[in-house]
Amino acid sequence: MAVVLVALIAAGPALGEPGLLNTRGGGDSPFLLQRLHQLTAALADGHFPARWMPDAAYGDGYPFYNFYAPLSIYVAAAFRFLGSSFVRAIHLAQLAGFVVAGLGAFYLARRWLGSPWAGLLAAVAYTVAPFHMVNVYVRGDSLAEFWAMAWYPWVLLAADRLVVTSDERRVTSDEGSSLVTRRSSLVTSIALFALAYAALILSHNISALIFSPFLLLYLLFGFWRDRRATRKTSFAPLLRSAAALLLALSLAAWFFVPALAEQGVAQLGPVTEGYFHYSNHFRGLTLVQGGLLFDYNPDGGIAFRMGLVQAALAVVGGWALVAGRRRPATNAQRPLLFILASFLLATFMITPLSRPLWDHLPLLPFTQFPWRFLSVQALFGALLTGALVSGAGGQGSGGAKEIGSPLLLRSRAPLLTVGASLVLIAAALLGLTTDHLILTDADVTAERLAQYEWFTGNVGTTISAEYLTPAAAPRPWTSAWLNSGTRDRAVAVAGELSAATLRTRTTTRQTWDVAAGPGGATVVFPTLMWPGWRAEIDGQPVQLAAQPGSGLMTLTTPEGEHAVTLTLGRTPCLLYTSPSPRDRTRSRMPSSA
Repeated sequence: MAVVLVALIAAGPALGEPGLLNTRGGGDSPFLLQRLHQLTAALADGHFPARWMPDAAYGDGYPFYNFYAPLSIYVAAAFRFLGSSFVRAIHLAQLAGFVVAGLGAFYLARRWLGSPWAGLLAAVAYTVAPFHMVNVYVRGDSLAEFWAMAWYPWVLLAADRLVVTSDERRVTSDEGSSLVTRRSSLVTSIALFALAYAALILSHNISALIFSPFLLLYLLFGFWRDRRATRKTSFAPLLRSAAALLLALSLAAWFFVPALAEQGVAQLGPVTEGYFHYSNHFRGLTLVQGGLLFDYNPDGGIAFRMGLVQAALAVVGGWALVAGRRRPATNAQRPLLFILASFLLATFMITPLSRPLWDHLPLLPFTQFPWRFLSVQALFGALLTGALVSGAGGQGSGGAKEIGSPLLLRSRAPLLTVGASLVLIAAALLGLTTDHLILTDADVTAERLAQYEWFTGNVGTTISAEYLTPAAAPRPWTSAWLNSGTRDRAVAVAGELSAATLRTRTTTRQTWDVAAGPGGATVVFPTLMWPGWRAEIDGQPVQLAAQPGSGLMTLTTPEGEHAVTLTLGRTPCLLYTSPSPRDRTRSRMPSSA
């Protein structure tokens, strides 16, 4: 209950106002509205899993969800379908993220540090960690990265179940019953890990990329710990871990496989160029802010640093762990070195000292900002903070033995926990000021979102228009819909087009009545060409192409009047998906792009 209360306090500045948080002068926070509006529109049309924004790119459509991890927006969409307004659905998704993150940190710290007081202090430290708060109150569109942080502690908790030693699994003296229990526990552990890790991948693929090395390090540590405990080499922990990882990747494959395999049909060059090159965003002497109250000013990257109070408590907690290691080691103590090492490694990756790794490791440049490792650092920093009261209050839920704190008597743990929590909350919130955009659902329409794209110069909530196809070059800055107010207009670039009338439009299907003059016509339709789109003329498949320059769909129609059907189906690497029942009744082509 205390963890939920802290989550409500952290989300309070957002929840307490009726409008949407206005970050960076309205430059990015409305992206969440567009993502939510377009996802709910696609889902309402039966397009699942959603890969296409039907009204983005100034009305021409955009394969946003083919590349951008969608789980956080699905959370908001669930609240929307339950009756919340667009703005309130985003608020509730943010609150839910705070709750999930706080609970995960609590249970992880209680298990590893051996104390519910340590769990509570770690939960507070993680919930109000500066970068956690920045993802809501400064980086207004980063709900995905915010939710990725919610899964970090749950992934480690699930991994911990995989690597516990075999003697810890013997919960009964009866050999047969013990075997059944261990097998049941093993299946549960693998399933829980797979769900947690898949949720991380589906929340934010970049966060999954930077967190995975820490996860693998812990799994290897578990193998070493099992070997030390049993005094023999057993590959069972590695096999359990491999099976769990394989299941997790299988659960998330519907997203990350096309995201990786279809990079060639997207303009991803700008993602790692210019401002977005990692070399511009290291933190050296500017790693930690100098004031007691955290400064949320994004100018000059001020907000993308550690808070002084957060850093100080983590350092003191780290000293407590090192001091505690002078006592005889126990199984419960050994993860503490992993916590400390991970905190230092995450900090190292933010500094210029890590430049050689950024220069040579594949995929790492897609992280763009080294300060993104602040998310990983925040978790391990919170665990270090919890170590200030580790061992107070008896055994943790995982059966961990008490780890005596060198800083205080156990009887003072509640007082220190409350005091440190209040200091952390004050440092995070007293310097926070918010502004809100007062919006109603009537303001969130396809037309207004397209106008917002034009106003900001963005495409489909991506500021580099990186998911446009190569044929859409140079990138569009407007469309016929915005210029003339007429969206559903097909034009001929060759031959004569007597008429082109749109009959029906959904996210994944359009039907047109087209009349071409003598010799036929080459017709451009107002939708971005994507490999999943298919065309039929009078029920017969025909070839679609991308119009050079605009990248819009083009096909050649013969002379006379014809019915043209455009359907968004499977892209080449998505042959394992299946159409929804609604789509089977509308077309022979599947619509699960």
